Amino acid sequence: MDELLKDTNVEESVPGGAEPDLVAEPELAEEAVEETAAGFDVAEEGAEVADSVEEQVAEGFNVVEEAQENDAAAEKKSGKIRDFFTVAGPVLVALCFIAFAFGLFNMSNFFSKALGDRMLLFEEKLIRVSADDKWGFINKKGEEKIALEFENAEDFTDGLAAVCKDGKWGFINEKGKVAVDAKYQQAFSFVGGLACVQDGEKYGYINKKGKVIIEPQFEKAGDFADGLAAVCKDGKWGYINPKGKFVIEAQFAEAEDFKAGLAAVCKDGKWGMINKKGKELIAPAYDGVYMLDDGTAVICADEKWGFADRKGKVVAEPQYDMCSVFADGLMAVCKDNKWGFVDAKGKEVIEIQFDAVSDFNDGTATVCVDEMCGLINKKGAYILEPRYMYVEHFSEGLAMVCQNGRWGYVNKKGTAVIPPLYSGTMNFGAKLAFVRSDDKWGVINKKGETVIEATYLAPVSQIFYDDGFAVVAMDDKKYVMIDRKGKEISQHYDVIREYEPIFCEEEGCYNAALIQYGFPVCQEHLFGMTDGGVVAE
Repeated sequence: MDELLKDTNVEESVPGGAEPDLVAEPELAEEAVEETAAGFDVAEEGAEVADSVEEQVAEGFNVVEEAQENDAAAEKKSGKIRDFFTVAGPVLVALCFIAFAFGLFNMSNFFSKALGDRMLLFEEKLIRVSADDKWGFINKKGEEKIALEFENAEDFTDGLAAVCKDGKWGFINEKGKVAVDAKYQQAFSFVGGLACVQDGEKYGYINKKGKVIIEPQFEKAGDFADGLAAVCKDGKWGYINPKGKFVIEAQFAEAEDFKAGLAAVCKDGKWGMINKKGKELIAPAYDGVYMLDDGTAVICADEKWGFADRKGKVVAEPQYDMCSVFADGLMAVCKDNKWGFVDAKGKEVIEIQFDAVSDFNDGTATVCVDEMCGLINKKGAYILEPRYMYVEHFSEGLAMVCQNGRWGYVNKKGTAVIPPLYSGTMNFGAKLAFVRSDDKWGVINKKGETVIEATYLAPVSQIFYDDGFAVVAMDDKKYVMIDRKGKEISQHYDVIREYEPIFCEEEGCYNAALIQYGFPVCQEHLFGMTDGGVVAE
């Protein structure tokens, strides 16, 4: 489900500044926690509950710290260390509670999206799977073509996959044969024929034959993007070409990957933008610069947001409390807790008037007024009047709607094609959609006819991929690959491709864990708000 942009977004501390649609005032956390407590009928506990929550959040953050320690090498490689949980964790958890309290969460909020450019489950011949902390690879028939014998594994790219054995990383081919000996502390997927590897405390690059092309010499390093890789040497960041030559000298405190020929860089605590020749297009004068895929630079100054074009010309001075990204040529912006849309010239084309909005998708955007939601077109005209609890964008000609806590689908005329009968729904993909009846998920077609009976714990992949596969969770909290008829193609695994465990780790609990916030348990177990009688969400 597309995330609605509201005045309750939070700031994420990242290189280049906060994500443009994640900005908030510090006071928001306190308000959110208060509202959350009310929503879960714990307000009567007063200060005692607040103290208890604070203590349990602190305990929860110990889990995050452990995870951060385990991921230190990967963060070191990319240079994109995000102090996310330190800054925004409590607020995010509180916001999650609010959404549960108001009943606005559909199950799709918990799962990775399978939308966008990635529409094939099998982008290569094999995908990775994991069971009992061992990793291997299966094919489209569900056959384990490479046995589960590795401690970790990455997806195949360019015919090779990074795998870890006996604490060391190397690469294998699609037959499971060793292509590059496992001898590195870290190894990352090939991009443009080169892979970044960690040898000792330094990072360098190898080719697909395992030959060292760029000697390990960097304290941190990123993948090649737009033909250049950001690397850190002697505490300063610069950019190298595939031969290892510095094209832009190491001079920055921080440096982001290039996008559309442009990159955000930081000097003396301020951010700017450069091109691939190192020319300064935006002087380092902003608190944050976030590069969009089209070359637009979202800029932040004094907690206000604006944007500049790819030539560095400021189109909209920092004036918005929050903003999103350009989608379908329009950007969602917020002033005084109200949302509207501007175009690439900074012109307000849809009046700032809504309580919450989504980004545009295929010419429509969800907007909410007075706690009711509808759909508008790019001219700001209503396609669907705000009369639903929630409305999703159109997918294959149908949009998910929520009315009185039940979900169904409408067409672009606003006609209820599939009445709101379900306790949960997903977008249509490959002419099929997952729907939930009570606590189980099944599959319907665009006529609303049942294609697969409701037997699944959760539709992990959300949709059917274009190659006819989907990933679902079973009652044992394991994942299985199914075809369009519901036939189980694979065995049951803990992980299939990028779909990792999402359920609370407490025995007998089928609620979704707060994985995206760093917690392996659900909100009830995190805050001790259950007597053990947990039912499936």
